[in-house]
Amino acid sequence: MYIDGYLLFAIYFISVLALALSAYALWSLEEIRKYYERKSISSKNYNELKTKPPIKVNKAKGHWD
Repeated sequence: MYIDGYLLFAIYFISVLALALSAYALWSLEEIRKYYERKSISSKNYNELKTKPPIKVNKAKGHWD
């Protein structure tokens, strides 16, 4: 009878541990998303490159021109 109780306690402990681990994983993913969102907003170089039109270069004359 004692083995059944220990087995049930082990199953309960493992399930609570898995729940805590998944909650921590979700929290850390949210923190990582906020970090990269804040980093992308603060980088001006990225926003400038995103809004500038591409630079047009005149074609150089080749061999047959």
